[in-house]
Amino acid sequence: LRKKNLINFIDTIARVFISSIFINSLPTKIFSFERNVDYVSSAGIPEFLSPFFLICAILIILIGTFLFVFRKKSNLGPILLLIFLIPTTLIFHVFAFPHMGGVTRNLVLIGGLIIALIRK
Repeated sequence: LRKKNLINFIDTIARVFISSIFINSLPTKIFSFERNVDYVSSAGIPEFLSPFFLICAILIILIGTFLFVFRKKSNLGPILLLIFLIPTTLIFHVFAFPHMGGVTRNLVLIGGLIIALIRK
């Protein structure tokens, strides 16, 4: 029983660590909304769609992170975070503003989320 509790505790901490980058990004996305809309538009997204996509990103990050940390038996959290992360990586770090650091960081996150998805 103790070993199982320790494993659950470590699993929760690991999920919080993986989620920390998403949690850290939320305040900026919310409180600097207009600046982020401009950034999204500068990546080639039509200006009229940028606020919609940013609101979707905020909701997906918020819900996905919550589910990833607190609903370990559900795959919905990691799936939502991957739905956000994969296109974001391609649009912002590969095509619009090539940045290997951002690509590498996001590949690490994608790998961690995939491990969480396939682990039972």
